[in-house]
Amino acid sequence: MKRSAIPALTALVVALAVAAPAASASSPVASASGTCNVRNVGASLGPTYTTSLKASGTGCAAAKAVVKAYDACRKSSGGVRGRCRRTVRGLRCKEGRRLSIPTQFMTAVTCSGGSKSVRFTYTQYT
Repeated sequence: MKRSAIPALTALVVALAVAAPAASASSPVASASGTCNVRNVGASLGPTYTTSLKASGTGCAAAKAVVKAYDACRKSSGGVRGRCRRTVRGLRCKEGRRLSIPTQFMTAVTCSGGSKSVRFTYTQYT
């Protein structure tokens, strides 16, 4: 190997070593479970704010799709105060409203089916 290629190869190895953990940390794979980052996208998933999201047996992209589908189901069944009573992307969901005042409520939702589970919390302004 030429001496001029060694610095470039070293830089490539370092770049891959830094990028690999960052890529795997944000999206659990199908057999893993983990917390999904919703810090920058929490307001775009449907409810006013999605405050936490955990996926087990599925990835974060699929878990975010479940949150969006659940929100659409909930709103089609009574508006912002509605509740979803159908399966969402093949998962059955249970909702437990923790705190409710006239202007907002906070809720924890668990959607599961088979080996897949998606848990999220959200705040909805009414």
